[in-house]
Order: sequence, then C-alpha cells, then structure tokens
Amino acid sequence: MSISPSPSKGTTSPTLRLSSLEMFVMSGVAAVASKSVLTPLERAKLLLSNQDMSRSPPCHTLSGVLRRSVKEDGLLKQTNNNKHERSP
Repeated sequence: MSISPSPSKGTTSPTLRLSSLEMFVMSGVAAVASKSVLTPLERAKLLLSNQDMSRSPPCHTLSGVLRRSVKEDGLLKQTNNNKHERSP
C-alpha cells in the first residue's frame, strides 16, 4: 500500500494506491460481508412467497417471517447459503 499525491491540480490530499493482491483480498472480504447480510433476507423472501404451501400460520411481513424463521430454525440456519431442504 502506497500513498501518492493526487494527479488533479489544486488539491494536496494524498491518494491511496493498492496493489493487486490487496484489491483482491478487499473485494473478497466485501463479497463475504454482503453475502452474510443478504442470505437471511433472500431466505425470508422465499419463505414469504412460499408460505401458502406451509402448514404454519402465515406471516404477512418480512420481519414476521424472519422472527418465526429464527425461532423455529435457529440463527445459524439463516446463513446456510440459501440451501433448501426438501420434505419427504
């Protein structure tokens, strides 16, 4: 990581320059963070759209589906990469 002067005229603030490896690692960290946040929301969206096939009483809001899902399945199940289980 190196700091070099900004190429634009009239400014004196330094610009941060990253190496290819640093950019690769930072993009991987950003991908993991976004996946960790969005996976429970995607799962709740699927549960909300398929709740008419469910035997449990319907929830009409996303927060209601999230609460019920965490209560029934647990918090770790929410980040299970959107893998769906089939009922026998």
